[in-house]
Amino acid sequence: MPHDDEVSMKPSPERAFIIKVHDRDNLAIVVNARGLPAGTRLDDGTVLLDTVPQGHKVALADMAEGSPVLRYGEVIGHAARTIARRLTAFLHAGSGLGG
Repeated sequence: MPHDDEVSMKPSPERAFIIKVHDRDNLAIVVNARGLPAGTRLDDGTVLLDTVPQGHKVALADMAEGSPVLRYGEVIGHAARTIARRLTAFLHAGSGLGG
């Protein structure tokens, strides 16, 4: 897995807009019309390691396999595998979250 210094730090041409509903949430939804490219820095300091399309979730914290995934301040599922902060998190029906 790349380290922060291996990710292109080229600034995104537009500001990153995400939806994080509650302070406890460990993921957010990207709402930029074109998504966000790898290397984009979010307001919380998270630097995206991969491109995140509009409407997709991004992990704001490392999540171990089986750990709770929080949105709206509530558990909405469990990580189907380890998810690193800065990576796209996909929802797999019936199997938790993984990427």
